[in-house]
Amino acid sequence: EKPEEPSEKPEEPSEKPEEPSERPDVPSEEGNASVLPQETIQGIVEKIHNTNAGQEIDVPMEKATVVPKAILEAAKGKNINVKLRMEGYTWTINGRNIDSDNPNDINLEVKMDTDAIPAETVRALAGNDATRQLSLTHNGDFGFQATLTINIGKEYAGRQGNLYYYNNGKLELTTTGKIAENGEVDFAFTHASDWLVYPESVSKGEESNGAPNTKDSSSAAPYTMLLVFCAGIMAFTVRKYVLR
Repeated sequence: EKPEEPSEKPEEPSEKPEEPSERPDVPSEEGNASVLPQETIQGIVEKIHNTNAGQEIDVPMEKATVVPKAILEAAKGKNINVKLRMEGYTWTINGRNIDSDNPNDINLEVKMDTDAIPAETVRALAGNDATRQLSLTHNGDFGFQATLTINIGKEYAGRQGNLYYYNNGKLELTTTGKIAENGEVDFAFTHASDWLVYPESVSKGEESNGAPNTKDSSSAAPYTMLLVFCAGIMAFTVRKYVLR
């Protein structure tokens, strides 16, 4: 005889084991390459506290783009410049320009040569002239004013760099800056958006976008008056000679 088979199959577990609530393979914010190590942040904060008014603090950010709130809080109200040197550009923040009562971590990453602004909008402004687009990763106001130093190319050295804010389908001129010999230009920012840099020549920039020509015409006035005076003398002389 064959051995009897068990009348009942072994019971299967009624519930599956719980999965871990956090995935161990997902890096935390602290492990993100865009964030400075905590030790580095603490060192910068101590440096800010020990820096006298009117001085500058140089902060090599390397691949990091997130400015920690601790640095902003330490610099707030102080007349010191914190220069955040990132890859390809530099942000400079003066503590007196930090307005927010509760600064937060802020990502000041800048992306160059983006295509967020429609080509027809760019052409309507600059025609076929060369332009550079840039976009900021952060969304909205900074809570402070910061100056961006960025290189747009040595080929534009000596020109006037015009910065336009792309707002609801329109380009609005916000600030200008002369492009240095090495191609760098400084622009002041208070909020993030999509932007257009139009490196116009100085002569063209004076007459562009309906702006009045700012060339000084007062220097021609003395010559004009002299010509009028000479013409009057000549007319008087000719008339006197004819009446003789």
